[in-house]
Amino acid sequence: MDFERSRRHVAEQELSLEQTKRQIAMNEAHHNALKVIELEVDLARAESKARSLNHEIAQANRTIEAQKLTLSQYVQKSKEQQEILAGWMLSQKAFKELAIQFGGQIGVETEEVYEMGLDKEIDVLESKHDPKHNTNSDNSTIISAHAEKLKEKFHKDKVERQAKKQQ
Repeated sequence: MDFERSRRHVAEQELSLEQTKRQIAMNEAHHNALKVIELEVDLARAESKARSLNHEIAQANRTIEAQKLTLSQYVQKSKEQQEILAGWMLSQKAFKELAIQFGGQIGVETEEVYEMGLDKEIDVLESKHDPKHNTNSDNSTIISAHAEKLKEKFHKDKVERQAKKQQ
């Protein structure tokens, strides 16, 4: 009987060992399943973050493209304004040359014509010309907007010119 008891005891121990092994395997499987779930959650978070970052990048790219367009428009507008300014400068040089030529015809020296032109700038700013000529600063919103500063500058320049003449 001892032998039989011993055998049963061994069989029970083997069964208990098998059950323990199965329980360990189930625990490991459960642990692995939890790890998989954790990894899936981490992956979902990473994918969500990647989508969010891709969205931010797309927004930044759209902003950059809009800025490029704005810059391109600014450059084009600047070129157009430079052409207008160049045309205006050409006109000013032509009228200056015409004034010098007319001055020469009546015996007025070039420097004196130049001085008279500078004085006329002050007259324009102070709207001293015949309104029919349309040459007063009050006929131009751009000049009017800067008239006070320009008057100060031209009066200061005139005083400096006169001081140099007296030296």
